[in-house]
Amino acid sequence: AAARQRASRVRPPASGPAARRVPVPLPGGVLDSSVEAATALARVGGVVFVVDGYNVSQNGWPGESAAAQRRRLERALTTLSARTRARFEVVYDGSGSADRPPRSTRSLGVHTRFAPADTPADDVVIDVADSLADLLPVVVVSTDREVREAAGRRRIRSITSAQLLAIL
Repeated sequence: AAARQRASRVRPPASGPAARRVPVPLPGGVLDSSVEAATALARVGGVVFVVDGYNVSQNGWPGESAAAQRRRLERALTTLSARTRARFEVVYDGSGSADRPPRSTRSLGVHTRFAPADTPADDVVIDVADSLADLLPVVVVSTDREVREAAGRRRIRSITSAQLLAIL
């Protein structure tokens, strides 16, 4: 099952939007891996960040419960959205944990959802990014190499969890 799930994450992009999508440009002299890159991307008009939720929250607040991590991440993203007008689509693993809310939520600039119990959030992150209009500036946030590579094959820029946490 793990191999099947991994294979689904690395599937090639479908024809269509990915073929027309242009990665969000960075200002000259800004390195992809820098905090300055994350800052510049958050300021792009209409940008949508597709966030691997637990990947970010576990890096940011590892000693807290999953529910506390989600609350902190969502509050921080709401504040960043208010400052920059960036939109955030946050995907959490839906492992059936007892402290997992039963449905998605939406607040100012932040929409959260849970992957189905049998589907890794990584797959849903890529599916959400694929579903966004090809003319929207899209950035995937994950430290998972396979997720970042899948985004790159779709011509979607990605940043790490640490980069996002630095600008929160």
